[in-house]
Amino acid sequence: MKIVADLQKQVLYVANKYIDISCNVRNELNGLRNKSAVVLSIPDKKPVMPRQFPIGVWEIYKPVKRDSAYLAPYFIPTNAFQMLPIWELDNNGLYKRKTTNLTRDIGYGLHYSTSSTTLGCIKIQQKNDLLWIIEYIGECFNKDIFLEIEVI
Repeated sequence: MKIVADLQKQVLYVANKYIDISCNVRNELNGLRNKSAVVLSIPDKKPVMPRQFPIGVWEIYKPVKRDSAYLAPYFIPTNAFQMLPIWELDNNGLYKRKTTNLTRDIGYGLHYSTSSTTLGCIKIQQKNDLLWIIEYIGECFNKDIFLEIEVI
């Protein structure tokens, strides 16, 4: 089964249902990333500027319960990844400049959040919608139905 996320239209299409989403990141492209808020890649912990969830078709894994305000009540992991430029930091540990070196960045998923931005994940705008998706994913997994997300 395929779930489709349209990042431009900010909608997730799941089982004949449209769900409001966003994928707003703060970075150097939009001037919203505070230079002191350095983001580290996963898993290599290299300084990067966050990017939106990568375009493509990715596997969806079993949801994980979370209790942080940023990821609660569930995080839906995927195998999505992208290569991002590593940033050089200045003597104070702040962003200085982008390098030509790249690092793999993983950890992209879907979740509800109290924040208006994410570090690249797809934010489900309403908690009830997230809980409905969790039920849907659970039913699919119980029936051994393989799930993927197409991000366009």
